[in-house]
Amino acid sequence: MKKLFSILLFLTIVLVIPRPVQAAWTLVAHTSAGSIDSANTYIATTPPIDTTTANLITIVTADLLSQPACTLHDSNLNGYTSRDTRDTGGMRVTLYSTTSSTPAVGMGHTFTCDNGGGIADIYVALAVLAWSGAAVNPFDQSNGGFCVGCTTVQPGTGITPTQAGELVVTGIATDFDPTMINSGFALEEHLANINGVHFGVGIAWLIQTAAASVNPTWTISASGEAADSIASFKLAGSITAGPTPGSLSVTGVGR
Repeated sequence: MKKLFSILLFLTIVLVIPRPVQAAWTLVAHTSAGSIDSANTYIATTPPIDTTTANLITIVTADLLSQPACTLHDSNLNGYTSRDTRDTGGMRVTLYSTTSSTPAVGMGHTFTCDNGGGIADIYVALAVLAWSGAAVNPFDQSNGGFCVGCTTVQPGTGITPTQAGELVVTGIATDFDPTMINSGFALEEHLANINGVHFGVGIAWLIQTAAASVNPTWTISASGEAADSIASFKLAGSITAGPTPGSLSVTGVGR
């Protein structure tokens, strides 16, 4: 009887106690765009992408410093918060992420940055990454840097995420092409500068598996100007779930 009771108790514990399941980052979609020609340097709109399942959108913009920062908006009416902005004295880079933890997403999603309804030249370009896996309040750290007469640039002293598994995103604005980045970052989108049309822009990412410092180096295609920003975002914490199929085991205890 004791043996039967012990077996039943063990089965009850296995069935009732939830098991942790680790969340993960997924790159849902990405895109980029620059002003289409010299008569339309005040606006850039991306091709449509399918952002279904994303809960974090990160965007990097490049535009002319002497004008107000371009106004960022999208076809789903999401709001965006600037996480870092830097400039060279001539051009500006800004790294944004969605303000809401539940952004409006779906098929046909486009992103635009413009001169707030004006038509002054800003030579704008932008690059977009849409992610799933973010915590409810994901933003953690940010930093940035710039250089003039250089072929490489770092985002200042970099950042140190406070948690393991954070998403680190970095973006660059330049008067050439941001062709490379080191430290294990994936260069997902980049556009070369087109004189009189739009600046060069790039966006790259890394999943930082440990809560350790990171400070990548961007390389541009020729000596020129560049400004870059970096930010980290927290992964959704462990969630709990019941036992998965096939996980049930039977072990007798007691006598």
